[in-house]
Amino acid sequence: ALPDSLQQLFLRRVDAIAAADRRVLHAASVVGRTFDPALLRSIYGSEVDVDGALDRLTAAAIVEPEGTLIRFTQSGLREVIYGAMLARHREELHGRVGFAIEAGRPEVAVRQPALLALHFAASTHTMRAIDYAFRAAERASLLHDLEGALHHYRVAASLALRLPDGAMERARA
Repeated sequence: ALPDSLQQLFLRRVDAIAAADRRVLHAASVVGRTFDPALLRSIYGSEVDVDGALDRLTAAAIVEPEGTLIRFTQSGLREVIYGAMLARHREELHGRVGFAIEAGRPEVAVRQPALLALHFAASTHTMRAIDYAFRAAERASLLHDLEGALHHYRVAASLALRLPDGAMERARA
């Protein structure tokens, strides 16, 4: 964990950023330390000027290019931004990230179902998270990673506990 003084310093830097740019920053923090600008563009469409925001965030030394990707200049900065968001906002963004990956990068859903399980589990889309956790378990099993498969089945089981009673029966089917 970061010292409180460093967290406060990071939060002051973020508070000084324009609201539209903060929206992009929040979505980026949900994606991870390194992210693809195209994913952020697919999340926001024409609602937000993602490229302009990323240019301003780069000028403010909050993010920096890394090949075709962008990354936070400091991993602690990403963690503070992510942790400072309201839970409801984080949930919404995780859902948007999951849907954007599904729609724009179906190969990721096939190769990395655990990534989608993680995003949907952190959102309100529990059934989707369960589905991807099962896919991750099946993929791990095909790769002879039995510990990984067991982990993903356990994730699916714990997610199923979030479902209302009737939905739990559907999840078992």
